Amino acid sequence: GCLRLLEDTIKLNEKSSITETDGIVVAGISQYQNFPKGYSFVYKIRFDNRSDRTVKILGRHIICYGEKNEILANVVALNDGVVGQQPTLKPGEAFEYCSYVPLHVPKAFMSASFQLQEIGPRERYV
Repeated sequence: GCLRLLEDTIKLNEKSSITETDGIVVAGISQYQNFPKGYSFVYKIRFDNRSDRTVKILGRHIICYGEKNEILANVVALNDGVVGQQPTLKPGEAFEYCSYVPLHVPKAFMSASFQLQEIGPRERYV
């Protein structure tokens, strides 16, 4: 019961990340999957707008690293949004998406950054 839940929570924490910048909370969880034609780094990202400003998600930069810190994939899409969208989040709104990066090795880790723009009278990048 409790011990199993603790083990599952530890595993989840090893595969997840959460950060906040200017009231925008970005949470991610990932899973590495083995498919017949190779491996995929599958991830889910959630944006929560806890600020009092409206923001637009403009793009992303994702890097997957191998066990020896070598770059396996470098996805730069700074004006392409996320999964083909550039969602606008008003205060209190959230947006989440799932995606993947195909890889050729059985283990990897990911680093991601996102480009957001404040919408309104004081437009600026967050």
